[in-house]
Amino acid sequence: MNAPVKISPLLAVASTQPAALHNQAGWSVLELPAQTGALRMHDHSARAKLIVEGARAAQLLATIWTGTPNAVNAGWSDGQVAVYCLRPDRYLVHGAAGTDDALEARVVSALPAGQLLTVTNITHGRTEIQLVGAQCVALLSRLCALNFAAREFPNLCAKQTSVAKISQVVVRCDEEVQPAYTLIGARSLGQYLWAALLAAGAEFGAFPAASTNEH
Repeated sequence: MNAPVKISPLLAVASTQPAALHNQAGWSVLELPAQTGALRMHDHSARAKLIVEGARAAQLLATIWTGTPNAVNAGWSDGQVAVYCLRPDRYLVHGAAGTDDALEARVVSALPAGQLLTVTNITHGRTEIQLVGAQCVALLSRLCALNFAAREFPNLCAKQTSVAKISQVVVRCDEEVQPAYTLIGARSLGQYLWAALLAAGAEFGAFPAASTNEH
């Protein structure tokens, strides 16, 4: 029997844009024309996302990833997995598409007995949209009140905020020399956010780009 296909919350966008469906690590995601430019959008909903909560969340994650940060909003990555501190007792673990079950098992296996810690795989319940290019900040500043100056929002920084009037985790995840930001929020509002980003970014040349499996 074939494994069930997991579906990106942005799949309905294919009916309004020139997009084919693509299998990515067991997910059916948008495969949009590859583009280059000052502002590009990717459907990265298939990427792994875990929330780890509890007073000793940092200590738990540090037993697996020694670079786990303690400062709120700080992040760390080994190139395969990234760990972000959203609050002292709440962490986001972020990985490549198709790795969520393995990451969850790895963290759960490290849980110490008797500690009040929870590990939640939120991959299927979230939309993930990545913005890449020189005009990212110009677009985000239209929809979000955060200060995106480099000293306030450096690479590998994550903040919980409002974007287009809905709750999102915004992660800065630069791609080499290009600025890039990932927006992670409720699955049910993914299509709304995608449309809001396209509308707000029209004058900056916003357009969708092909999905990738890179972290």
